[in-house]
Amino acid sequence: MKKTCGLLLLLWSSTVLADWRLVHTDADKAQFFIDPSNVTLVDGYKRAWVLNNLPQANAQGARSFRSVEEFDCIEKAGRVMQIAAYDSEMASGNVLGRRHGNGQWIKTEPGSVDQLLLEASCIDKP
Repeated sequence: MKKTCGLLLLLWSSTVLADWRLVHTDADKAQFFIDPSNVTLVDGYKRAWVLNNLPQANAQGARSFRSVEEFDCIEKAGRVMQIAAYDSEMASGNVLGRRHGNGQWIKTEPGSVDQLLLEASCIDKP
């Protein structure tokens, strides 16, 4: 329960506190950021805030997503712990929806956005 409450506070704290660093911009102009000032070590895994900023709203009206993700720096895998969708860029505006991740680890593929986010989170491996 305490972990869940902590994650919720971490995820929905003010975006102003985040120090977003651009990690990647894809061909569709979607941007992927990480907040290096909030990368922490939890149970041997790196936990990071990740932000996905879309160039325009998707079919559900979401313009950005902010998530708490965990990365296994040794096994090169990641998982989403929490995610929220916003109707404005940079995780601002109204929250359109929230959900928990399924806890399943997914191996990162070479050259993928997931690999770039993992590398940005695991700069100083555990």
